[in-house]
Amino acid sequence: MTGNITIAFRHLKKNLFFSVINISGLAVGLTCFILLALWIQHEVSFDRFYKKSNRLYMAWSRDSYQGQINCWSGTSSLVGPALLAEYPEVAATTRFDAHNNMLLRWQNQSLQMSGAYADPGFLTMFEFPLLAGNTQSLNDPHSIILTETSAKKLFGNKDPLNEVIQLEGKEVVKVTGILKTLPDNTMFDGFDFLLPFSYLTVTGQEKNFAFWGNYSFNTFVELKPDASLTAFNNKVKPLVIQKSKKEEDAETFLYPLSEYRLNSRFENGQPAGGRQQLVNLFGIISVFILLVACINFMNLSTARSEKRAREVGVRKAIGASRFSLIQQFLGESLLIAFISFAVALGLSILLLPAFNQLTGKELFIDFSNVYWWGCALLVIGVTGCIAGSYPAFYLSAFQSVKVLKGTIRAGWAAVLPRKILVVFQFVFSVVLIIATVIVYQQIEHARNRPAGYDKNNVIYASLNKNTSTHFDAIKQELLASGSASFVCKTSGAITQANSNSWGLSWQGKDPNSKVIFDCLCTTGDFIETFDIPLAQGRSINSSLYPSDTTACLLSESAVKAMNFTRPLGQLINKDYVNWKVVGVFKDFIWGSPYEAVRPMFVMGENQANYINIKLNPNKSASANIAAITSLIKKYDPEYPFSYRFVDKAYDYKFAAEKLTGTLARLFAGLTIFISCLGLLGLTAFSAEQRTKEISIRKVLGANMQHIVSLLSKEFVWLTVIALAIASPIAWFCMNSWLSSFSYRISISAWVFAVAGIIIITITLLTVGLQAIKAVVATPARHLRNT
Repeated sequence: MTGNITIAFRHLKKNLFFSVINISGLAVGLTCFILLALWIQHEVSFDRFYKKSNRLYMAWSRDSYQGQINCWSGTSSLVGPALLAEYPEVAATTRFDAHNNMLLRWQNQSLQMSGAYADPGFLTMFEFPLLAGNTQSLNDPHSIILTETSAKKLFGNKDPLNEVIQLEGKEVVKVTGILKTLPDNTMFDGFDFLLPFSYLTVTGQEKNFAFWGNYSFNTFVELKPDASLTAFNNKVKPLVIQKSKKEEDAETFLYPLSEYRLNSRFENGQPAGGRQQLVNLFGIISVFILLVACINFMNLSTARSEKRAREVGVRKAIGASRFSLIQQFLGESLLIAFISFAVALGLSILLLPAFNQLTGKELFIDFSNVYWWGCALLVIGVTGCIAGSYPAFYLSAFQSVKVLKGTIRAGWAAVLPRKILVVFQFVFSVVLIIATVIVYQQIEHARNRPAGYDKNNVIYASLNKNTSTHFDAIKQELLASGSASFVCKTSGAITQANSNSWGLSWQGKDPNSKVIFDCLCTTGDFIETFDIPLAQGRSINSSLYPSDTTACLLSESAVKAMNFTRPLGQLINKDYVNWKVVGVFKDFIWGSPYEAVRPMFVMGENQANYINIKLNPNKSASANIAAITSLIKKYDPEYPFSYRFVDKAYDYKFAAEKLTGTLARLFAGLTIFISCLGLLGLTAFSAEQRTKEISIRKVLGANMQHIVSLLSKEFVWLTVIALAIASPIAWFCMNSWLSSFSYRISISAWVFAVAGIIIITITLLTVGLQAIKAVVATPARHLRNT
């Protein structure tokens, strides 16, 4: 064993150039593999680390609309208590409602934080660790649980347990628990404090939403160990229909919580994947990048077979068995794999902060985990064996007599596998290039899709009790100050669809028809603030028209869905209120820019929680923001004025696809780099083998162009073959990816042409530079030894 290691080190040192290429290629490939493996492991672990994860479920709703079965994860707030009370299979339930901003005050310290409401079962079902308090902390409606981070912000080093906090300057609650900071691989991460769901009851807020037709809440269920999910779902299916006395048609079913992150997309009532496809994609990419690096090792080892043939012949002649030779060559490849992994580990540690920033995660390498080291050794072993297997079996098969006589030559049987492997490398590279271009095209296609409203120079912010109460005064002062051109109040952000309903009725409606309408509330100046084009009628304006408290606007899609020929003046009934249509606006994107626009219904109602401000274009944005902040502080001195620009919020809709595109570009570039390292090594060896031929050709008058072409044409042809193979593969993969978008591009032929030009250009540069180096060498020096 020691002798084999010594020989391996001597071989590495003797062939330093090729050793560096092998180690560099494998190190880059392993670095990509490590980073992607960390990302994949983090995604796969989402909400799967609970002790009872196989019994934890999320309640979903299901209903049919226009011939399609739609599924969504929202339920009525009444579902959880009903399941716990009436179904013996249920061990526990909890409702959960997050993203509720509140002002927390303790003594003279006030902080705005994001909270969540949950039932007592939340702490026992998920077993999130408490640093202080106990699992009964959510039983008291006047209690609050802080996270360790928010407790530190509010109380500093003081023990917060049993301290009294004032919420929104009104209700008083007592700190009954401190929750350890949750990991970021759970859907519950992101809140600063927990309030009991019963808090909504004692404060009178529950009456606003506690009905079977409100699907705004998440409900989680723990089934007993002996419960059957299939049987339970069949049993619970008619829950909402029965409880609502058939006023609601939605069925209830449970879906594993562990599948929510990766497989929460449904098509016509059936699970149809989701983020799992992205995880699978990058899992495949990580494996193939590592294979590309291993291929470099195989190619260079077999290409240099004649250099080592004499060594094999001598060792066999003195009694070495084929098995011992295989051991030696595999040992060399394992040594290179070990060195490469050490380099890759260092690179991964250096690149991890940047990779975390890119992916928005907090990934880390857990060196204390024995499983991590086990996986590391497995990766080293598999990589070393894959990279060294073909060279080991190929070289060890040489016959000592032929080798020592000098009759052994690398024939077609040796060259063909090498060419196939080079083609494989570039097939993968071409697929990634095409994928990168198409992902970029799709993002730009959706980004350039007209939003239907003016995103520029508009900000929005949440309203709290103070700003909502004084909204009219704030609006008048903002307009009078010259910092705002228009101001309106809405029930949702213009960039994020947050409410819809099928409970609309109108004259002439087909009783069997069920159409989903996006629903938004506003008090006026909505059309003007966002510069939404009107097709008919006017905007809602309750200041000029007092009756506009029951006025509504319809989108053109809504008019079409309702089959109105003359929509103005029509009455739309929703929640037992007749809304009069006063205007029709052009469709705008409220939901995903990749999907078709849904019909929209805008009500002139005062139930709104966002303020939207169109900044004065004649002043700088910073001056406008400063004036607006100062004015709002006058009415609400304790709350920080936290706002977002509409155009930036709209751009966030493309975050997931942009991440996919960025990662695809990054790893496409690294794959090409690894492939080019292999080409560099093969070209250098080819030039080394043909130095005398090149010298003779130069003496006989061959020019540089002829000799460079001689050395390059083989690799260019391999690249062309790779392009021909990769194009249909890339088309199939990207067409499948695009099929998940309603608003999508068509794949153009020029994309494949661009990919071909890129890969051939890179090949020519890599091979050509090495060829030129061989050409400019002095012929006399090589011919002197002929």
